[in-house]
Amino acid sequence: MRYETISDYVDSHRDEAIKFLQTYLRIPSPTGSEKAVADYLSEHLKANGFAPYFVEAEKDRPNLLCDWKEGEGKSLLFNGHLDVFPSEENATRNPWSGEIEGDRIYARGATDMKAGNAAGILAMCYLKQMGYTPKGTVSIALNCDEEQGGKAGILHCISKGLMKADFTICMEASEDTIIVETDGRIAWKVTFNSDGWHAGTRLPKKDALAKAHDAVSAIMEYDKKLFNERYFHDSNTGAVINVTGASAGYEGKTVNMHPTMCTIWIDRRYTKGETVESAEKELREVLDTVDGLKGSYEIEKLYSCVRSTISADDPDIIKGMKAYETVFKTPIHPGRRNGGGDAVKLSVAYNQRVPQLGPGVYDVLGTNDEYVPLSQFLNYIKVYMLFTVNYFE
Repeated sequence: MRYETISDYVDSHRDEAIKFLQTYLRIPSPTGSEKAVADYLSEHLKANGFAPYFVEAEKDRPNLLCDWKEGEGKSLLFNGHLDVFPSEENATRNPWSGEIEGDRIYARGATDMKAGNAAGILAMCYLKQMGYTPKGTVSIALNCDEEQGGKAGILHCISKGLMKADFTICMEASEDTIIVETDGRIAWKVTFNSDGWHAGTRLPKKDALAKAHDAVSAIMEYDKKLFNERYFHDSNTGAVINVTGASAGYEGKTVNMHPTMCTIWIDRRYTKGETVESAEKELREVLDTVDGLKGSYEIEKLYSCVRSTISADDPDIIKGMKAYETVFKTPIHPGRRNGGGDAVKLSVAYNQRVPQLGPGVYDVLGTNDEYVPLSQFLNYIKVYMLFTVNYFE
């Protein structure tokens, strides 16, 4: 099948594709509430002659899987996640509006990663409508629970032996790169403890909240060290540590007592030369240098993901780059990203090649103004179609 035929077909279905994406974006799907979007996408696949199915570890939290097998041969998987970050309570833009302004369509999850999912589904549907028959199996798997570690999502599917393929494309945003090197991720919960006493009494010691405050300050200084020593400024990736949440006190039940416990949550991205173990060792060293903290805290690792690397000379990586350059008519290069998402879990579980290649804009990911360019979304439908055809040649 020639590229010009693919391009003309997608162009002739432009309005249909945009409407599909817009409807999808308007269905809220924060982590834990993935069922409605799974139902919508499943019905679209059924309407196009496919037989999607759900796999659940938790009730009403489906993983959507669909296999298009037309004969014996190699397999190709398109992978994404159904859940998105929750919206802010004071969002300045309706997070589920799907409003279109010029070439942009806005909604929470537009970049991360509903546009990629929609492009993958439409690529399969359009190829089938055009009478294409793969010499093997094309699958799509969209998982729940990615933003919180994947226990109910991809990890459950892996435990069932699902989602194995000869090659996988993760449809996460990749801008002008195909992501072949992914850094690891760790999530920690750190709990500080102290004595408690009446707020009207001055005592020469620190409560748990004060200890956590000192810890956060030390961690922010530590991040500056990581930025200077282990961050790759050319790709805007590398070692990063952030405190992303905190909880202390009596939750408003009383305001006249010093808290005996304070919990903070930490997101750590680790890179070349680091391991999960070395990163936790360094965190402990940072905390233990703060006056009064040693022995008064506990660290719980919530989850972690290893690093992943694919050769940039891999023939299927080159096919992906050529498909992109044919469609976009601009160069693409192998790249790297901070990771820890489903792509890494899949690659580690099955020794599977899982590059990231998809639509989206990094700078607006997870913001009130998250959007995806419609032209980019439409082009990625073409990229996935062209890659599929070339993959099975």
